[in-house]
Amino acid sequence: MKKSLQLLICYLTLSMISGCANLSSDLKPVVSQNQENVGKLVTNVGTLMGLYEPLLDAGTNSMIYQHIGKVIQEMTAVVGSPALSPPTPDQSWQMRFDDAAKKYAIARQERYTERYQFVKSAIARRIASEDLEKLQSQEGWIYSAATNPDFSPTKAHEILRKLANLKLSYTDDDQRYYQEAETILSAYDPALQALKETISSAKILLGGLKIDINTQLTTAATDAQAIATATNDSSTTAKLGEKITTAITDIKPEEIKAVLDQLSQQYLNKPTFREGAIDLLIKGAIGFF
Repeated sequence: MKKSLQLLICYLTLSMISGCANLSSDLKPVVSQNQENVGKLVTNVGTLMGLYEPLLDAGTNSMIYQHIGKVIQEMTAVVGSPALSPPTPDQSWQMRFDDAAKKYAIARQERYTERYQFVKSAIARRIASEDLEKLQSQEGWIYSAATNPDFSPTKAHEILRKLANLKLSYTDDDQRYYQEAETILSAYDPALQALKETISSAKILLGGLKIDINTQLTTAATDAQAIATATNDSSTTAKLGEKITTAITDIKPEEIKAVLDQLSQQYLNKPTFREGAIDLLIKGAIGFF
């Protein structure tokens, strides 16, 4: 765990630290700068984390906004435009899905009818709670259509009309629209709820990562003094330089995932969202660099 986390620190800071990546087999020429480099390491990690967090926020907000737009598009294809008359109370979801499949490519491509029937059959089979949770997050509003009697096609049309009126109150880039739309849709879209919880888990995991990085930076300051002491013994200098150079250059994506995976065991109580949270952080880091 300690080695992997040190590699992750190097992954985050290599592009910004000139002194770390150019160690020769003889450490004596850089020993005098080692303490200064550790100070820069602390500053640069803090700077990177300060930049990464708002970028992560922006990226996850975009995911929510895109999801909301997709759900609105899907529901509109099934129950009709909010500008038109709503479905009559006698029209079932099965009827609306079948009709949409005849008229719209998105309904055929996304297989609304098949997914609706699959949810109903899964509920009838009384699948395990863990599988049920996955089904909810996968099928979203279609899951609610199959299981929630209060969520009828007429109700869905009412929601679309409410969202359309809400958008008239805000400009296209006003986050308040998406915040209110998120609140309205969350009650009927478990996929949106799962996405929000995954994002929340990612932020908790990032907080845990910061705690552990700070601990390792403290250790790095102590190790810097140990390195300086070790270089007084010329017989160990070459070996020590070789080990440090190898540690810095041998950074693998699986090492990063291993760090986050172990931290998720410590900071995330719900296993369901661990994988999604780790994936968000790794993709965010790759995008950042």
